[in-house]
Amino acid sequence: MTPTRRTRRHRRRLLLVALGASLGGLGAEGGCLGDDLIQDPTFDLWCGETLCDWEVEEGVVERVPTWHPADDGVGLLGDPTVISQRVDATSGEVDCIRFELVADVDDGVGLTLEMDFYDDGVAEYSHPLISDDYQQVAYDITPPTTWKGVRFRLRKTGSGQAVLAQIRARSRPAEECPDPPLDVEAPLGEQCDDSVPCHDATCAEVPVVSSADPGLTVGICSECDADADCGADEVCGVTWGDDLFGWRECRPPSTRLLGEACASDGECESGTCCQGQCSECCSNADCPETRECRRHQFGEGTAPAEVMPFVCDAPGGDRAVGESCLADRDCAEGSCEGDGQIRICDPDGRPCASDADCPWVELGGRCVTIGPAHGTCD
Repeated sequence: MTPTRRTRRHRRRLLLVALGASLGGLGAEGGCLGDDLIQDPTFDLWCGETLCDWEVEEGVVERVPTWHPADDGVGLLGDPTVISQRVDATSGEVDCIRFELVADVDDGVGLTLEMDFYDDGVAEYSHPLISDDYQQVAYDITPPTTWKGVRFRLRKTGSGQAVLAQIRARSRPAEECPDPPLDVEAPLGEQCDDSVPCHDATCAEVPVVSSADPGLTVGICSECDADADCGADEVCGVTWGDDLFGWRECRPPSTRLLGEACASDGECESGTCCQGQCSECCSNADCPETRECRRHQFGEGTAPAEVMPFVCDAPGGDRAVGESCLADRDCAEGSCEGDGQIRICDPDGRPCASDADCPWVELGGRCVTIGPAHGTCD
């Protein structure tokens, strides 16, 4: 096996690892994140007058003794009082959650557990908790089939007091949770398919420009699915956040350079989006008779051939002065000059200036150079 093929196979494995992590384990067998999901389950860590690992969303908390004067817990004061904690687990890591509570709740006080999968403000699970005189209660909860991140929220209502001594959420084997999975709708920017619908968004195919898997698309909850979903002066293009995959949104036309990821022709300066990349062509019919539509072959940057855009190519380079180009070898004479460099992230095709702009650098993602921006033969 040549070094190039070995590198490609290695980078493909890295991409698949990144895909699994970013997709929250969709379609994968669940694993085990570890026993305790929640940090500081016994409320021992205080930063001044508030908890260090728990967010006080509403109301007042106080450090108070529990069944033993030397064993402190947290008192939820006020009506209401809400504390929460986000856990960065995924469906690929947790198949079953056992929630355990040790507390003393005054008569007339309500205490509710909420679980907000994706931490998007929509609680998919809400259940009243009944615990008196520090007797432990436990609940087994089957999480949704697909999710990424969950916020555990404790909501206290009523004029009395609720003292929490211990709250645990444990990852358990799937067979210990016999109930069907909770229903969940994925928020904007998260993966979707027929089994995972979107919440206030549409499930649209988004291109992933990757040397490990050219032509890959992934269903992502988006603002639009076609240009018809947008205004008169907009196209349904691609945008990105911090995660590996972007999503589709209505944006100005003709803003993407050759090689950058795209979802529609109108998004590209060239007017052509081919296999998820802004390109000169997408078939030989788009080119002069003397040229063939294929991925650019003469790149002088750092981008692997699998992420180069499709261009009307001719062996040896035959472009005249003033014609567009991506490398000196495209030109019959002279050199290819432009205004800066086109750089994209491999693996996803977003514009970048350095590796730091790309997700999953630790798994092989990098910022690669396509060629001169607005290059012409000089």
